[in-house]
Amino acid sequence: MMSQDFGQAPEQVSGGLAMNESLHTTEARALDFQTLACRKFGCPPENYTGRVFWECLYPHAKIPARLILPLHRGFFAHDFEMIQMLAQETTLAAFRSELQNWRQYHRPEGWLRHGLKIRVSARRLARLGVELFGAA
Repeated sequence: MMSQDFGQAPEQVSGGLAMNESLHTTEARALDFQTLACRKFGCPPENYTGRVFWECLYPHAKIPARLILPLHRGFFAHDFEMIQMLAQETTLAAFRSELQNWRQYHRPEGWLRHGLKIRVSARRLARLGVELFGAA
């Protein structure tokens, strides 16, 4: 992918770039979670939310979700909102922080979401974040 060696001092990389120029170009290359997920799953950005939703559902929730989703899309509104909220995160630290805040303030309610866990798994979503940001 990139041939630049980030282990060298900024002055030594790419023929003597100044430190602030090097940092600016590195920041410009940061990819957000949505872009990384779309690359991994080979989907266009408009399919990002649905693709992450299906990848991060609890395995036992996939069949019930296929029955519930067409009848009551609002049942998964919190899941879709969480996935959309995480789309623009560009670092693992920010991703984890937002996910933790979401989990703290949006506890699953009702026996289907809480008891039977018919919802997106925050743990699966966190693992996906680690995988994607670790590979970036």
